[in-house]
Amino acid sequence: MKKIYAPTTERLLSLLQHGKITWDLLWALYKPNTPVYTTCFGTKKPRCVTYGSFEEKINRAKKKYFSMDCQFFDFDGKTFGKASIELVIPKFRGAKRINSLPAFPLKYHLDEKQVKSDLVECGRKFVRLIGSHHCHCQGEAFLMHRGEPARFSVDSRVMIDADFFWKMNPNYSRPRTDLAGTRPGNSLSVVYVGGPPPPPPGRPPRDHVKSDDVELDDLTEDDFLVCCPTVLGFSFGDKLWGTSFCSYVAIYIRLIYNTQRSSLLPISKTSNGRPHLTNVCRYLMSKEMSLWLSLRLALTLA
Repeated sequence: MKKIYAPTTERLLSLLQHGKITWDLLWALYKPNTPVYTTCFGTKKPRCVTYGSFEEKINRAKKKYFSMDCQFFDFDGKTFGKASIELVIPKFRGAKRINSLPAFPLKYHLDEKQVKSDLVECGRKFVRLIGSHHCHCQGEAFLMHRGEPARFSVDSRVMIDADFFWKMNPNYSRPRTDLAGTRPGNSLSVVYVGGPPPPPPGRPPRDHVKSDDVELDDLTEDDFLVCCPTVLGFSFGDKLWGTSFCSYVAIYIRLIYNTQRSSLLPISKTSNGRPHLTNVCRYLMSKEMSLWLSLRLALTLA
């Protein structure tokens, strides 16, 4: 067997030494359960996912592409666990630099150490934002409109709440790959795959997140590395629902929603960890919180 595959192995090793790869050897570049670097479809910011498997496919335009089934940690408002994502690479000719591919093993990034550090911290913030949080966001956000991300700038207070987001936007869907190649000037890219097939009536079409009994306290750096880089929420300044990059969000308040009393209990902590009410907490009962509570009440009565 070694003699049979010796020429292929030699050619592969030679290409890897120069940081390059060809289409016919692309399958050998990715190893299962290793981090793959790509960018978020909506924010264009770096992110990592865990590589699972691959398959060479052909779209409706008869063009070949490399389809990778990967996973990442996400939170759909109810469950924290692993979700699936498909990364695609269109067929190319000749030898191509590995770090120029739309998705490639993290170890081939020119600044691997810094990127990994930044994404681990982003993952930690994503986990801290699980639940309801009244925060300030300064940066860019996006929402899906007719299958495309519509970006808008945010510099205002926001409410991060994935559960309420899905209740208020039951038909919202993740970006998906145009595998048919029907859009003008379309080229396959790395994007989210939409959620599962349409759910039965009354069930919101959230992302397909599998729990796997994951405990937040047991997460490792490798887990934080592949956490979703964006959070779902509502911008009070823009009066829009949208998705924002975690690093744009400054956390200063967590809100605990009491479903029995239909009220919000604002809690902050001093440096010694003891909860106390602050001026910011009192402000939560102003117009913004009135709007938020009105939205929740309307949903409850609907």
